[in-house]
Amino acid sequence: MSNPDLLELAIREGAAKALRARAEAAAARAEDCRTKIGLKTGGALVISTAESALEERNARDWRALADEIGSGLGEKQNDSGDL
Repeated sequence: MSNPDLLELAIREGAAKALRARAEAAAARAEDCRTKIGLKTGGALVISTAESALEERNARDWRALADEIGSGLGEKQNDSGDL
């Protein structure tokens, strides 16, 4: 495998790890929002529910992007025979 290929693999691997970390952080924020929902009433409840839904969507999006990059990484490694 050439140096540019190794660099590309390292970048993809790092990006996938960073995106998974973002997904976990978004999931934790969503859980925090759900906890706050139990403590609030009225208009604040609606805002917290919307925040929770947004963070859950963000977590799904980050995970999907990380999986997409990770699958590309696996294909690249398979193509080079380095698995």
